Amino acid sequence: MTHSLISLWHFLVVVSVHERHCCCLGRGGEEGLVLLEEAFEKINKGKDFFSGDKIGYLDIAFGCFLGWLRVTEKMNGVKLLDETKTPGLAKWAHKFCADAAVKDVMPETEKLAENISKLHYKRSINLNKKENNKENLPISRISQ
Repeated sequence: MTHSLISLWHFLVVVSVHERHCCCLGRGGEEGLVLLEEAFEKINKGKDFFSGDKIGYLDIAFGCFLGWLRVTEKMNGVKLLDETKTPGLAKWAHKFCADAAVKDVMPETEKLAENISKLHYKRSINLNKKENNKENLPISRISQ
């Protein structure tokens, strides 16, 4: 496996862990995207997708993160796929989402953002309930 592919898969795993735990790229995400941009340039050989002219496995693997990447951009007021920092990836994302095989199944950013907001709200309510229940328990039960 080439260094570019190893870097790419490392980035995908790191993004997956970040999204799973905090639903955002967080600090360091932009550097990862620059590495991914470099890998994309080496792998695609001037074509539109990682695999060349057509969507392949790597495109699908990274494409699965595009919806959440856009939500992260929206909720944090940042632009991660930037035409100046990551021009190849920005173009790739546009072409990927516009492809006939993808455009009807790509989740809308607004709906994903709304869903994550609802999940955060429910989580905060549950955490508040747990805290309130601790206040009503005898001290001996709290320390257990």
